[in-house]
Amino acid sequence: MRNTDIGPVQQRDTALALIFLLQLIWFFTGETFLLYVLMAFTLFAMLFPKLLTVPARLWFGLAYHMSLVSSRIIFGLIYIVPVLPVALVRRVLGKDSLRLKAYGKGQGSAFIVREHRYTAQDLENLF
Repeated sequence: MRNTDIGPVQQRDTALALIFLLQLIWFFTGETFLLYVLMAFTLFAMLFPKLLTVPARLWFGLAYHMSLVSSRIIFGLIYIVPVLPVALVRRVLGKDSLRLKAYGKGQGSAFIVREHRYTAQDLENLF
């Protein structure tokens, strides 16, 4: 990230994230010392927010790089888990919903011509 990307909003967000992290640690450990560290850091973040520029740059840089990796993993899993098996099963069964084989053999168009005249009964039970 560039220096111009870090402003007061990013500094505040970083402070809130660190405060929340300290609260979680204190909640699960119950250490009284962590409560004092939490209060001191909260006061520090309110009085000197500009000193949080470097942690904010690190925090948002980490978030940016994690988003690059996690989006590829998530979309890869979305493709591999439901889409790929369905495609393989359809290929094994010989399904060709788009009629691509007919189109590839030079039969003109793969579109189906439908000559249907709509009546009032067609609009009664749409679902």
